Amino acid sequence: MKYTLTGKKIDELAGNKRAEYPKYTSQLINIANQNARGTRADVVGQLSELFEEFRSSGMEITLENWRAWYMKRYPDTIEASVRKIERHVENLRCAMQLIDHDLILRWVDDLVIDKTFAEGHPRLPCRAPRLRIPPCNARGGIKGHRRLRR
Repeated sequence: MKYTLTGKKIDELAGNKRAEYPKYTSQLINIANQNARGTRADVVGQLSELFEEFRSSGMEITLENWRAWYMKRYPDTIEASVRKIERHVENLRCAMQLIDHDLILRWVDDLVIDKTFAEGHPRLPCRAPRLRIPPCNARGGIKGHRRLRR
């Protein structure tokens, strides 16, 4: 007989609880983190190496002990990571205000028509130039763009 265990079931059996987030928020935080590089090794440490160090510390391997071990050695890294990611979440918040039907239409047309043509045409360079989106200014808008009103 074959048994299939999902990650969720394994966590449940091991007593691990999975964090739950409101719809779409985890995806948006993940995008902001990718842009911010908020959980890179230079911010939070090389976690695979740190966990190995924790495992050889002689402490019982529990979530609580790992948290205590990490926070004792790196007390400010979680908050530093949060600050980096928060800045980029604000940039996403500002950018979302610029997205409307016309912008989506332009984006889809660019993807389906222009980029496909450029990548498929033998005499054109393979890559189109990337559009640089400016960061939000201090007032919460993106430089050079009017803030949309509801």
